[in-house]
Amino acid sequence: MDTKNTNQEWQEILPKSDNWDFDQNPKLEGEFVRSDERFTKEGRKFFIHILWVKDENGEGKEVKVSGGTILDPRFANCEVGTYVKITFLG
Repeated sequence: MDTKNTNQEWQEILPKSDNWDFDQNPKLEGEFVRSDERFTKEGRKFFIHILWVKDENGEGKEVKVSGGTILDPRFANCEVGTYVKITFLG
């Protein structure tokens, strides 16, 4: 998404968090930040889990991971600040 500032120049608005692509990189390691409860249009509840991940340069950013049958109960028992590793097996 783009927006114009007061000088009428376009600036890109970047999302606060990126969604992790497990097809591109099946392993994710980072510090657990929080779980956000969301609802579909049909009213079904689901979770987005947020991790703080550092890249090879030491720069950090928030990354989103969609919840599910396996991840949701595990993150429910995870304390904020815990270092976690997720490996996608298929």
